[in-house]
Amino acid sequence: MLRPSTWLLSAARLTSHDMRYVERVRLLDYWSIQDSALARLVNQMGDILASKSQSGYRSLSA
Repeated sequence: MLRPSTWLLSAARLTSHDMRYVERVRLLDYWSIQDSALARLVNQMGDILASKSQSGYRSLSA
């Protein structure tokens, strides 16, 4: 059987490891949210530029 001090040390080590894992997952979630927001912004800018260039071509050809 484990001594109580050894058990407490292993429990504390596991807890700190779990907290690092949780923090890492939280950061990954944050960056994935930021990436998706950036991707939406880039797509919107691309749509705006595409519509402006198409309307410019229409006015030149008309």
